[in-house]
Amino acid sequence: MQRVLTTVIALPTLLFLIVCLPQHNYLAFAILIVVISILGNYEMYNMLTKGKNWKIQSPPWLGAFLPAAAYIQYSYLPEYDLTTLVLVVLLILVFSLEMINGYDIDGYRGSGERMAVRACLLVYPSLIATFFVRFCFLENAWVWIITLLGLCFASDTFAYIFGMLFGKNNKGIIKVSPNKSVAGYIAGISIPSLLALLLTAIFPIYGMNPFSGLLLGLLTAVGAALGDLIESCFKRSSGVKDSGHVIPGRGGMMDSIDSLLVAAPIFYFVVYILT
Repeated sequence: MQRVLTTVIALPTLLFLIVCLPQHNYLAFAILIVVISILGNYEMYNMLTKGKNWKIQSPPWLGAFLPAAAYIQYSYLPEYDLTTLVLVVLLILVFSLEMINGYDIDGYRGSGERMAVRACLLVYPSLIATFFVRFCFLENAWVWIITLLGLCFASDTFAYIFGMLFGKNNKGIIKVSPNKSVAGYIAGISIPSLLALLLTAIFPIYGMNPFSGLLLGLLTAVGAALGDLIESCFKRSSGVKDSGHVIPGRGGMMDSIDSLLVAAPIFYFVVYILT
């Protein structure tokens, strides 16, 4: 019931932000991405440091500067790669903090692991989240954003339904998520592919032929499946079932955006190349 209520409230709110507030290149949606990045950073920090006898000195939310930098870059400084510059500056900063504090923590014995965690926090989810900001500057941005969300939602939903109905005897193909079935994967990839084919065939606003639409749906669905498995790897490493508890009925923020994180860059590049 919590999961249903969360969907009933969150989905219309998200659609409202995308469709009804396109001002300033979808600034409201970009702000939402920054907030999601902050929440995701904290969840990843808790998972990556779970059970460790040390804590990282730099704040987990530093990565949120990346989607903010992406919005500023595409809005005001398109000739400069501000996002990459901010990433490099943040990497130098967090590595320098480890250089300063590492000796007092454990004589630098765990510095390599801590620097790897710091770098991971900047890349996943924050750097990948910059692709959501890029969508805000595409022509007919709301169409592409809603299509991405719809394809990922269809992938997760049909994978779950077909897995429940037909997957009892074909589970365990991927060890990191043994409850997922072959039937679920087939449905989670094929049905979004067909949906994208139909959308591009029916609605000329996409500017794609049906074959391009099929390819878009196929690659997006594969990315969504990979995103779910990557997040499962992080959770298994930390020994947790959910990444957090911020979303009632769904767990953490990363539990809700794991598929989107990998699907978004793939979707963006396919759209960029084929339109």
